[in-house]
Amino acid sequence: MSVYNGGDDLAYTLVVNGAGLMLTPMGKMMMPPPMCEKEIILNSIPVCTSMFNHKIAAITIQGSLYHFDAHLATAVLGV
Repeated sequence: MSVYNGGDDLAYTLVVNGAGLMLTPMGKMMMPPPMCEKEIILNSIPVCTSMFNHKIAAITIQGSLYHFDAHLATAVLGV
């Protein structure tokens, strides 16, 4: 069995809600959507999201690429 969560119990779940990415650490709390611990609002609706460990990437319908860490929840605008 592999551990992809960096050795802690804070496995995040991600739910897309319009232009927002709703993040909940399942090891800390269990809140169903539309509730969440953190929400990141992107510039437009994401068409693709990917999550590995605590790293998240999202591509929006306008072609913007975001990447960020779920622990920090600070988005970095890319190309």
